[in-house]
Amino acid sequence: MNIISKYNTNLTFKSKINPIKPYKLQTRIGEISISEVNFDKELTCKFIRRLNKFFCKNFAQDTKDTNYSIYSKGSLEQRLECEKDFYTRYLKIFKNPKLRDKSTILIAKDSNNNLQGACISTPYFEVPECLNTTLWIDSLAVNKKYRNARIASELLNKTIESNKETFTDVFLTGTISAKKFYEKMGFKILNKAHSAQKTVYDFLRNKRYDIPKYVLPFTKPIQNKKTRWYENSAKAIRNQF
Repeated sequence: MNIISKYNTNLTFKSKINPIKPYKLQTRIGEISISEVNFDKELTCKFIRRLNKFFCKNFAQDTKDTNYSIYSKGSLEQRLECEKDFYTRYLKIFKNPKLRDKSTILIAKDSNNNLQGACISTPYFEVPECLNTTLWIDSLAVNKKYRNARIASELLNKTIESNKETFTDVFLTGTISAKKFYEKMGFKILNKAHSAQKTVYDFLRNKRYDIPKYVLPFTKPIQNKKTRWYENSAKAIRNQF
């Protein structure tokens, strides 16, 4: 299936085997349908733009980072630029076979078929020696009205569970306001007192303007009896310098 976009006119998406079967989740605010996006049938430019707006809106509400908060306060041109940044990043993931074939988009919809939550994961590519070991939770958000109803934890847990045979660890950068949530989910902030973790932490801080001012780097093991991802990554980073 060829998908034509205004940003990329030669992009072809191919479906992957969806490991998560659709199911219903009973919450305090009603029934929620959770399903994985089928890349071949559903991952259209229109859908990606819908995800853009969903994540931009939610991230703008949860951070003081002006690159996102401007989305809710800025001009139409600024909002479109923010959406374009997301769009371009997602295309970078989904047009790369090494990333796309191990990526997952899990969504939550209410009884009226409205998008209320979403989680995008992919192999981690921002740090050396991570593609084959580390699952990256690229984006996770739930609309404010539907928070504290187990939706975010359900999306996150199902995504990790479906990838437990593929990756040894999971990594994400979460907003400071979400620190307690991720800690409750078993994640820990990269420990700067640990040599390998500090090397990776410093590498990320030098690459990204938002660490640690707006977001924090969290990690969690998936397969316990394995060398942790940051050990191999730290060695690769040190060998670069």
